[in-house]
Amino acid sequence: FLSQPYMHKLITTIIVMGLLVMSFVSCRQSKPQVDKLYVDSVIVANRDVLFSNPSKADSIFSQLQHEVTDSAEWYRLQLYRGTALFRGGKTQQGHQIFNQVEHWCNTHAGNDYLLGLMWNHRGNALLFMGNSRRAGQCYERAFTLLNHDPKSKDLIAATINLADNYMQAGHMPLAAERYRYALFLTDSLHDDTDRASICCGLGLVYMELENFNEAHHFFNIAARDVAQRSLQTQHFYHFSLGNCYYLQGRYNEALKSFKRALHIGQQLGNNYLTEVCRINLGEIYLMQDSLVQAQQQMQHTRHYLQRNGEMLSPENLFYVKSLLADLDIAQRKG
Repeated sequence: FLSQPYMHKLITTIIVMGLLVMSFVSCRQSKPQVDKLYVDSVIVANRDVLFSNPSKADSIFSQLQHEVTDSAEWYRLQLYRGTALFRGGKTQQGHQIFNQVEHWCNTHAGNDYLLGLMWNHRGNALLFMGNSRRAGQCYERAFTLLNHDPKSKDLIAATINLADNYMQAGHMPLAAERYRYALFLTDSLHDDTDRASICCGLGLVYMELENFNEAHHFFNIAARDVAQRSLQTQHFYHFSLGNCYYLQGRYNEALKSFKRALHIGQQLGNNYLTEVCRINLGEIYLMQDSLVQAQQQMQHTRHYLQRNGEMLSPENLFYVKSLLADLDIAQRKG
């Protein structure tokens, strides 16, 4: 069987993709416009739709653009349309929209804030495409542009994404520093919406350092209100906790967490988040010599590779194919 680091590498990549915080609400109060509040409410109401049904989200944001009169709000909606296009596989059109928003910000003074949001969305898109290095550069730009008074929820989102990127790159001290700054911001703004996600991130940092007591301390904090958060956040929590249990060798507990994450991925209608759970479940069943259960999970993986294998990096694709080969060998021996 493959050693734990292989599975861990794949899981870490997927975890970061699971926490694509998108700046769903802007809390700045300098322009209390009706347009802005209305746009905020629609974006929040469709945060899960953006992941489960990108084309529907694009249609909703497009319709709303006809109703707003403020140009900045029109371009903010355009950002979400770009992200929806990326999620729906229309990467070239997504890039064009991001370039359009960037150009408008650069040619209209006083829109550094919207420009910061653009870099955050662009970083998310690049991460979704597997380019974590360039995504990190975008998150750095977003953080710099948004990290000014008055602080906002959008800054929390950019800070979380930057911390995730540091963690993926193995820069644990920097990741911890940014996660703790995000926690400070949630306290300052009296907004607990992202607290569970931030605590999951800190849990993963301490998991990487093999300080499992501290890791579970933060997972326990996240557990207090994760059920009230978005399905995306719930998936991230259960998937991260399963990863921690796996690295501890607590495989039965890991199975429970990955099954819960699988169920939430199905609720989201997100094939990618669903299949990575099946892959992890399949490996654990294979390690436990439960070949029937492993086959049940991995047969979905075979179909997924045929349809969407290009979404995985070469390293992760090798890992999954090797896992399928291990299952075939075990079945022949059985």
